[in-house]
Amino acid sequence: MNLLLRRCTMQRPRLYSVLDHRRRMSFNKNEALLQEQVKRNPPPRYTKLYKQEYHVVPGQTHCGVGDLIFVNQNNPNKFLVVETKYENPLASAKTNKTKRQRAKQQARFYSDRLKEQFPGASVRKAIYTNKRGLEYLKD
Repeated sequence: MNLLLRRCTMQRPRLYSVLDHRRRMSFNKNEALLQEQVKRNPPPRYTKLYKQEYHVVPGQTHCGVGDLIFVNQNNPNKFLVVETKYENPLASAKTNKTKRQRAKQQARFYSDRLKEQFPGASVRKAIYTNKRGLEYLKD
């Protein structure tokens, strides 16, 4: 069973320390700036923003909050799920690689949930980082 799907079925709240909360908030600000960059320069053919900061499973925040969904300008049945991650320039290469892997895992999970909502739709997935820009993921 997929780790994200398993966590989505659990209903246990997470407890964070104040320091963890502050760290998460600073990275959330950086991710919000990345989202604004993607919105200002949308991916080719996916210029219309469909959703931003959305609950992947409606009403269940513990299942995750996706970053951006774009819809194809010519075909409303084609979506692009974009997950943004801020790579800390002071962090190690291993830490940033782990973040990218996590973002890829999240993008795949979020695109699968979108496919469940729109069974006939075509859903692509991508990640956007401050170091590498937009990377499309293979199925």
